[in-house]
Amino acid sequence: VIDSVPVHHGKFALALRPEDGEYAFYQLSLRKDNALTTIAKKGDQLRFTIDAQPMVKSYCVTGGHEAELLCELDHQLSLFIDSVQILEQYYYVDIEDDSLRSYINYCYLQIKNHHKEYLKNFICQNPQSLACLVAFYQKYNNGKFFSEEEDRDILMFIYDNLSKKYPNNENVKWLGKRCS
Repeated sequence: VIDSVPVHHGKFALALRPEDGEYAFYQLSLRKDNALTTIAKKGDQLRFTIDAQPMVKSYCVTGGHEAELLCELDHQLSLFIDSVQILEQYYYVDIEDDSLRSYINYCYLQIKNHHKEYLKNFICQNPQSLACLVAFYQKYNNGKFFSEEEDRDILMFIYDNLSKKYPNNENVKWLGKRCS
């Protein structure tokens, strides 16, 4: 925990001053199970609008391009999760129906592939954004969309672009170790 502040009448203000000019990831939370991750660097002034339940699904942020990209990723993942949860409901309504289960599995794979394509496009459209790290490592219920081994070309694309723009960023250095 770097800092904490009380929430008064639904509002809070927090000033963090990174020592260097590098981007860093920050987690905002009300509880351990209700949090969101954002990114900021020295000089960024982020403004959040958040519904407390659940934060990650409902927040909007302005004031920092990287934070806005992370917000976009969170919202897209929320849409994926909503779709999967609807499929799960149908799955358990008539669990004995093999043809229905097969169709639901097919639909799940289609939704998962669409989300993976969204993530690939996101990475290609934002090659010098640290949000690409989050896009590549995004997962749901321990299910990953990318694999470091199978999708190494994407991972190297991310590293090549980020290492040029952020050679001293700790997250990029970490990625370099993963790629070697």
